[in-house]
Amino acid sequence: MRKILAIMTIFSCIHIFGEIHEIKNIREVFDYVKPDILVLFDVDNTLMVTSHHVGGDAWFQHHIRLLNEEGHNWKEAWPKLLHEYHAIQHLAKMELV
Repeated sequence: MRKILAIMTIFSCIHIFGEIHEIKNIREVFDYVKPDILVLFDVDNTLMVTSHHVGGDAWFQHHIRLLNEEGHNWKEAWPKLLHEYHAIQHLAKMELV
């Protein structure tokens, strides 16, 4: 947690701007990369997906919806499901997209 806070503090002090480029092939990233460019990837459901539906983003959103329908508000549903989601993520097999 301290590392994340330190990184966020450093980045908040530096003038940073960004662009989002959606690409279909990883080779397309070279059209945008220069020596002073930092490239970040959204890993889940972009570079890798779970080999089954349990534990994926769609699964998570579906279960949040179910908890909402049972009367849990977002503040209650999120932590309740997040614990289960993280446990599944540690066991889930991943596949490259």
